[in-house]
Amino acid sequence: MAVSEIVFIFANYFLPLVVYSSVLLFLFRRRPLVALQIFISFSLAWLIGFLLKHFYYLPRPFILTGTPPAYFGSLDGSFPSNHTATTLAVSLIVLRVNKKLGFNLVVLSLLVAASRVIYSFHNWWDVLGGLLVGWLSAWFTAKIIHR
Repeated sequence: MAVSEIVFIFANYFLPLVVYSSVLLFLFRRRPLVALQIFISFSLAWLIGFLLKHFYYLPRPFILTGTPPAYFGSLDGSFPSNHTATTLAVSLIVLRVNKKLGFNLVVLSLLVAASRVIYSFHNWWDVLGGLLVGWLSAWFTAKIIHR
């Protein structure tokens, strides 16, 4: 498997894997409150990103350069990176209850962020916006739903 294929997997398929496996992990461990926090944090990050993309449109880098991406890319707005926002939101909730797993997920979330820039799906400021949205979503969720 080529490095570009590995990066593409992080860019596109890591997101659902993190979300679903994290929720299942904490449901099976009989920690439904943590699973609920993961779900709410993910949903909040996705919703904020969705709204920002539609009310503050910035074209994706591959649209601006006219260079087609190596793999199909969405034509919706670029800011913020929803992949980055949602993976970080989930990772930070997990980090609160399981430091080792959470740290590894945060590192993988940063790899997702980097892959989004490498493949020209996002600019670096889109990814920074996604990191901020993810952090705020996890912070807000942790404040409203205590464990």
